[in-house]
Amino acid sequence: MIKCPLCKAETKIVIMEGEKVVQCHSCGAFKDINPNSGNIVWMKNGRVVLAEEDVKEQRKKHFKRYGFN
Repeated sequence: MIKCPLCKAETKIVIMEGEKVVQCHSCGAFKDINPNSGNIVWMKNGRVVLAEEDVKEQRKKHFKRYGFN
């Protein structure tokens, strides 16, 4: 199984709301898909805690718009 990017513990597949979801039993974060971009995000307590691809896209858009980081 994959490791949690937040706490580096092993994750397990659990059933949440009738769907199979990868969840970390150590910190409680789970893997989800952003409905707008289709990228993978990690959620914890109803909030996004890690969205690597979305952040990269936003940085590119910001640099293109303003010309600096």
